[in-house]
Amino acid sequence: MRSAALLLLAVWLACPTLAAAAAPGETAEGGQAAAPAASLEVSPPEGWTASGEAPEGVFAGCRSYSRTDQLFALMACAEDIDLSTSTEEGYRRLGDALVRSSEEGLLLLAPRKQGKGAGLFVLLGQPESIWRRQEAAPMLAAFAGAYAVPGELLAPPADPIRYLGTFSPEDQGREEELGCTVYVRSLPGAAEGKLLAAILPYSAAWLEKPELLAALEAFWGELAPEGAHWTAGPKRHAALSSDGRALCLLMAAAEETTDTTEAMRQAMRDLSAFVW
Repeated sequence: MRSAALLLLAVWLACPTLAAAAAPGETAEGGQAAAPAASLEVSPPEGWTASGEAPEGVFAGCRSYSRTDQLFALMACAEDIDLSTSTEEGYRRLGDALVRSSEEGLLLLAPRKQGKGAGLFVLLGQPESIWRRQEAAPMLAAFAGAYAVPGELLAPPADPIRYLGTFSPEDQGREEELGCTVYVRSLPGAAEGKLLAAILPYSAAWLEKPELLAALEAFWGELAPEGAHWTAGPKRHAALSSDGRALCLLMAAAEETTDTTEAMRQAMRDLSAFVW
């Protein structure tokens, strides 16, 4: 694999704003960038679009795609590498592919299904995209005909309502930043208080637990383990489902002096699909 490209990709993952370095245009010598490999030319799914021109420099020959709402960008490159013997540092093996993820994005090396070589796919996103990363599955699926993209990265997000248990919400709404459904019910003993259960699809293939907790700390503040879940104070609790496909953020919206302990415990019992 091109070592210079790997170095730039590592920087790219560390700083999403550098994605502009792969913008279309002429090469430093003034010539046009090389045409992308045919296997990288795919019809993007609904909500995605292909860049009109190929990236330049070390990304010459790659292809860039982005979601129309600008939540994600995907760079796809063809690489001459044998993944069966590769031990690229920082990657984990997922099926026949190698994956490396961070809070900023995901890097996938997937072998070609026919012939030699691999596809290098770099997914970057806006800061809030970390909670919605599985929504990029349809774009990766467009390459699955030519490359062995792991099935774990192609699975559709879990349906939140399957994990509601007996929570019995009185209202619900869409939280766009988190990309999830928030279920709401009254908080006993508090006239204006509410219990909120935000249920998010989750996949360790897209975001491993340490990165998930780092993102949650950035969202909520310092976390502490409590039983099998995590808390950011008595009114904020987070837990993964027993099947590992959903995350629940359980919150109490009430005055600081309101004791929500028993209401929280009851909500945890109701949300029995999660490991508290």
